[in-house]
Amino acid sequence: MSRKRGKVFIAIAGMILLSWMVFLFMNGPSLPRDFGTAVHFTDGSLMRVYLTRDGQRRYWFPLKRMDFLLVKAAICYEDRRFFYHPGVDPVAVARALWQNISAGRVVSGGSTITLQLVRLLKPGPRTLWRKIEEALWALQLETRLGKRRILEYYLNLAPYGGNVEGVAAASLYYWGRLPTRLTPAEVAFLVSLPQAPVRGKKRSIEARNRVLRRMVHAGLISRREEKKALRTALPRTIHPFPFLAPHAADVVRASHPGYSHIVSTLDPLIQSSIETVAERHRERILTIGATQTSVVVIDNATRGIRALVGSFGFWDTAGQGQVIGFQAPRSPGSALKPFLYALALQKGFITPVTRLEDRPRAFESFRPVNFAPRFRGMVPAKTALALSLNLPFVNLLREVGKETFLSFLGEAGFSWKRDPGLTAITGGVEITLFDLTNLYASLVRQGRFGRPRVVKGEPLKERPWILPGAAYLTVEALKSRAHGVSWKGFDLAWKTGTSFGQRDAWAVGVSPAYTVGVWVGRFDGRGVMGLTGAEAALPVLLDVMRVLGSKPARFSTPREGLVWVKVCPDSGLPAGPYCPDTVMTPFPRGVALPRRCGWHRPFLVERGSGYRACPWKVYRPGELIRKVFLVLPGHAPPPFSPQCRVEEEGGEVRILSPVAATLYLLSRQGPYSRGLPLRGVSSRPGETLYWFVNGKLVAKSISDATLFITPPAGRVEIRVVDEMGHWSRVVSWVDYAAG
Repeated sequence: MSRKRGKVFIAIAGMILLSWMVFLFMNGPSLPRDFGTAVHFTDGSLMRVYLTRDGQRRYWFPLKRMDFLLVKAAICYEDRRFFYHPGVDPVAVARALWQNISAGRVVSGGSTITLQLVRLLKPGPRTLWRKIEEALWALQLETRLGKRRILEYYLNLAPYGGNVEGVAAASLYYWGRLPTRLTPAEVAFLVSLPQAPVRGKKRSIEARNRVLRRMVHAGLISRREEKKALRTALPRTIHPFPFLAPHAADVVRASHPGYSHIVSTLDPLIQSSIETVAERHRERILTIGATQTSVVVIDNATRGIRALVGSFGFWDTAGQGQVIGFQAPRSPGSALKPFLYALALQKGFITPVTRLEDRPRAFESFRPVNFAPRFRGMVPAKTALALSLNLPFVNLLREVGKETFLSFLGEAGFSWKRDPGLTAITGGVEITLFDLTNLYASLVRQGRFGRPRVVKGEPLKERPWILPGAAYLTVEALKSRAHGVSWKGFDLAWKTGTSFGQRDAWAVGVSPAYTVGVWVGRFDGRGVMGLTGAEAALPVLLDVMRVLGSKPARFSTPREGLVWVKVCPDSGLPAGPYCPDTVMTPFPRGVALPRRCGWHRPFLVERGSGYRACPWKVYRPGELIRKVFLVLPGHAPPPFSPQCRVEEEGGEVRILSPVAATLYLLSRQGPYSRGLPLRGVSSRPGETLYWFVNGKLVAKSISDATLFITPPAGRVEIRVVDEMGHWSRVVSWVDYAAG
């Protein structure tokens, strides 16, 4: 009975042991996911390396990119039979036992690279049971990962002193470069560190030299290479980890969270050059009263971001330098005008030479004025854009429709919580420099819109937004000489902007190769007297463009996107029937022009005096001739003769009947049996007149025709309005005879 109980006990113990081993095997150490992010420039050089959440310099570096000698030396020194054991090396364990027994103390551990990785992943006490657990976990890792991945994890997690972990971080720390190409001395030094990361100089040299001897013995290097490495001094200084373009690195990292390697589209040479340009303007900008500037550079060929400057300096505490300036929403002033111009072109409201009115005007409580305190009358649309005149564009926004314009910007991803009204075109909305610069890039990408690329290899997704012809004509307007700045060498178009209260100064420019945006101001939002886009931001923009250059040098013309149309040279609209001359102007293909020029109008004039024919005077044959006059909007037509004595509120229409301050007695018989006669005349024969009685529209007639109405008794106000909106008014009295 006791023997049977013994067998049962052994079976139960065996099952418990087996279950424990299976449990350990299945619940091995988890692989780390927390590696610091490394952001690279487009050429692969490092921009910035971020710490892990636990504050370690742990940077993942692929095994295939590591120096081959480094990998071979690590295997040779740490675990020569790495590729031949299942995670635990029986030969090494037996040798370690023999050496420890012979020495009477622990002189060798028999660890493999896999066992060392287990201890890095799951630290614990160095007990016998712990060693058994580690052996089982080593077998499990070998099954899960395979040799190459185990080696890769080990080299990326091995300790190198302080908070430096992995060969990539160690190579950056000691030599300021990644471990892609190392000398034998450098390889030996790195391989020697994980066994004792902290040691004195003498012991460090001894450890490195032991690795070199092992490398010679394994045939990895020659005796000559060993002698040269032995004479090489240890690293004397440590290198700070890369901290270049910090604002740009933050943006790139945020675009791909969780990635250990991100190769950006930023060019290190362009980034450095633009930072130098910004620094060169620092004293001038501070003298103005502003404290910061931001710059964005986009490659037009790829829509890739080539440089991002967030402030004068990341550590500029006085100027709040850690604010990412190019991502701060600010008022763009008039920098959105080119997009209203492009929209008006492709909607057929204007041609490039359409005359827009520049004169003082109030829009309820909004009273826009030009930056320069003068008004130019009727100005070609492209000149109004080049000069950034406010009144013409506020008028144009009202004509195109504020909702239409905001919806147009909404197609590019913009939205605003409040309705900006007509101030939308003069800075009543907010936008970031990053987004504004990207909008301008669409003008040179034939009107296509898409998000800018900040990561190399990221696909470019674009969609049609502006007609190619409208985009091209907008750029042509912005490179007009009306800017007052000459430019040689390559095409350059730009637009400046100044926000309300002079808080923000903008300049955005496009060349055939690059789009550049510049903002100048204060991060605290305070206004600066005298701060303007032309004075503060434009000099930075022009310097950046000179540094960048442009190849190709000329904007390409979208010939299939343009047509030539005949327009009146005075109005810039398609010629009407009375326009005496026409000129040709380019215009977006496929767009209808519904409006015709109405500035040239025919009038009958007296042959002798040249005055307009009096509407109620009877002329003999030959006394009148027809003549075409240019009548600008808001201006009076040719005058009547002084003898005509036209009493005209609106200047072009007069009521002949009824007569003011007269009582009309209406009856079934007599002169007014048909009702009250209405007769009016206008300056244009055959024009339609609209009659209002006591404020209500009651009838329509032709100029100089008579019609009859039956108004209510009592005081009657008669008003007539012509097709141009001119009007005249009389007040009479009406009564009805009994019977």
